[in-house]
Amino acid sequence: MNSTALTIRKISRGLRSLHELLFSKNSASKNTIDSIDDTDLMGAICVQKRWGAVFSVCAVLLMGTRPADAEEVPKHIYEWVQSTARQGYFFNKEQIQYASDAHGHIDLTKLVVPTLRIYDNIQIQDVVSKRRWRMLPLDGYGDLSGAAEYLLIDLRAGVVHVTAHEDLDSRWGTLSREENTKEFTLSSLSDKDVEKKFFDAIIAYAAAHQDELIQRSHGILSESDRAKIEAQKKKLAKEHDKTTGKASKKAKKEKKKKRKAEKHRCRAVPGAGAGHCL
Repeated sequence: MNSTALTIRKISRGLRSLHELLFSKNSASKNTIDSIDDTDLMGAICVQKRWGAVFSVCAVLLMGTRPADAEEVPKHIYEWVQSTARQGYFFNKEQIQYASDAHGHIDLTKLVVPTLRIYDNIQIQDVVSKRRWRMLPLDGYGDLSGAAEYLLIDLRAGVVHVTAHEDLDSRWGTLSREENTKEFTLSSLSDKDVEKKFFDAIIAYAAAHQDELIQRSHGILSESDRAKIEAQKKKLAKEHDKTTGKASKKAKKEKKKKRKAEKHRCRAVPGAGAGHCL
């Protein structure tokens, strides 16, 4: 079994323990999370405290409902995009949504999405080495298993903002947290860049599941945006019908051409009557 699979198993065991703690009747952390207003979940920017006191709302967003007996990242919550030699890339398809503006309207130009990366041993060593070189705390990093990153994707500007990065241990606890850590301009990335492929996959998923994202988003869809969406749907339907019609006409033409070619290959056989082919 490779190191990535082992890491997934470690995180799965930790998630089971975390799920029991979060949702047990006597859990203080459950009461804390339940008391948070829904609007606090919207921006994917939240305050993190070490688990055991108050769990991060972002951690809940990332985790979702975890099956107690799962031994791998659950496919119904996380969409796997790719795996490199160092890490596996996932995003939470149950929590991906549109951002909302200051007036409470859904902003179709901005995506908010929690993502997950699972490290292999080499990546773990690399992260630890860099923290040691930067003289950052290493408490708990012997159990480093991956990272959660919360993205704000500005579709209009073509920019991806990493609003928060959290290193995770095998029990899904946050070892450290940094905010506004990175920014990517999509046009500056090569199509072969693993980050570009990851972001493109998220954007493509969002476009294909727009209605789901709108329903999940915390805000109101403006009438103008609703009209634009309906117009776009009609346009796509019309293009689909046009393409289907062209394909049908082409198929009929090819069939007629084939029938004509068959007729030319046929000739009457002497003494056998008309309609026979050699």
